[in-house]
Amino acid sequence: MNVYCVAFWNLENLFAPEGFPNREPWIAETVAADLRGWTDALFTRKIQQLAHGIRSMNGNNGPDLLGVCEVENRFVLDRLTQELNTLLPARRFDVIFAPATKDKRGIDTAFLFDSNRLSTNPAELFSHFVMRRTGTRDITQATFRTRGGREFVAYCNHWPSRSGGHHTESQGFRMTAGETLGYWHERVREVKGDTIAIVAMGDFNDDPADPSLTVHAN
Repeated sequence: MNVYCVAFWNLENLFAPEGFPNREPWIAETVAADLRGWTDALFTRKIQQLAHGIRSMNGNNGPDLLGVCEVENRFVLDRLTQELNTLLPARRFDVIFAPATKDKRGIDTAFLFDSNRLSTNPAELFSHFVMRRTGTRDITQATFRTRGGREFVAYCNHWPSRSGGHHTESQGFRMTAGETLGYWHERVREVKGDTIAIVAMGDFNDDPADPSLTVHAN
């Protein structure tokens, strides 16, 4: 039986360096103060540290599939995979990324996967918008296939934070995100059948026993 290592990591505001020429103008305006002094040298150092941490997973072999959140764009993901492929020459990491978030800071979710062990169907990459009055991170959905031909669907989540209070101001936002995840989970099972393997990962900003997960996402 083949075993696959699946993991998740919040990369904590992985932005390209200050002055990155291809940055979305609205993001450049929103985060200008936060990125002041964020040099290419500091960015490169963070990439190196993240890559060493990711490599340490799975007995220093790195994961087969890694969900990530708080990434700005494809550029930062490509830099991270380049570093990982240098550290782990037996692997060949690639990126699944759908930049469609409405988050006010322009941070997204994505997947890194070892293309030597998994393949993906670009036609089945979706970015699900979480309906609420203020923007939030979308939920990335991707379909993967093992070398043995087994298919599974993965969801990468980054739910609204507890800013303003857990039970008062913010809990309903995470319940909305949970409903969104649960809805698309059901749609996948309708299309692909009840036996399809599905994994949901992410930074849920809630505990496993909270209603957003046990009721709304279930």
